[in-house]
Amino acid sequence: MNFNAMFEDDIKEEIQERFEHNPKEYVARLILDNSITDDEMVLVLLKAMSHEDIKQALDANELSPRFI
Repeated sequence: MNFNAMFEDDIKEEIQERFEHNPKEYVARLILDNSITDDEMVLVLLKAMSHEDIKQALDANELSPRFI
């Protein structure tokens, strides 16, 4: 195995570790590295969330109708 392959394996392990243990940081890094746009990430997350999850997120951030 050459140095580049070992380096790539280390990076892959670091990325996997971040994904498993700190998904918020993983998402932030995807956006900061321009791997995905903010708008694309919003759609990804909304597609995966239930209606209740979305309501709770909006309420927790004071964006639900009761705060408007």
